[in-house]
Amino acid sequence: PEGWAISRDSFTDLTFRTDESIFGTHAIELQGNVELKQSRELHIQGGNLVLSCYVKTETDTGDLVTERYESDQAGLILVLRYADNTVNSLGIGFPKNTKGDWARTALVATVTKELHSYEVIIVKRTATDYIVDLPMLESGKNVRSWTPSISDFPKYTNTQFKSVTGVQLLISDVDGTPIRKLELQELGSEAEFSDI
Repeated sequence: PEGWAISRDSFTDLTFRTDESIFGTHAIELQGNVELKQSRELHIQGGNLVLSCYVKTETDTGDLVTERYESDQAGLILVLRYADNTVNSLGIGFPKNTKGDWARTALVATVTKELHSYEVIIVKRTATDYIVDLPMLESGKNVRSWTPSISDFPKYTNTQFKSVTGVQLLISDVDGTPIRKLELQELGSEAEFSDI
């Protein structure tokens, strides 16, 4: 998703998994010590926010599926920055074992006053490698089915994915008038490129 950042020393601890994505073409495998972060402005007066992410261990780690790490070891952290300059942090740990199946980790945060911005952090500082996919922040008290949003696509994309294998890019003039639409598709070989 657009806007996620990773520190330079963590580049080697993160890989894309084209064989594991639930939606689209890429899930992210976290190895070693790694943090993914996204910060955004969000001005709301109160209510609830739900942060969720799909996660899985590629193999059976031997731990119970009910055991969780602390969120600063492996999990999700939501940092709420209020308009009065106060900060509140909440977290939930990833399951220590999903036995190779996708599990959804989620936390509910109550916004008690005027919110200015938030930061979402996906943390992995354990020996257990994780594959993560579909992080989502939404309003409400309950986790809902994941749906794509405009924030899942680069800024220059005005439309949703046409399919899970292609991306539509709308190239616009300075005044916003559409010029042309390009479909980008990942190809497996030179022969496939030649056929297309």
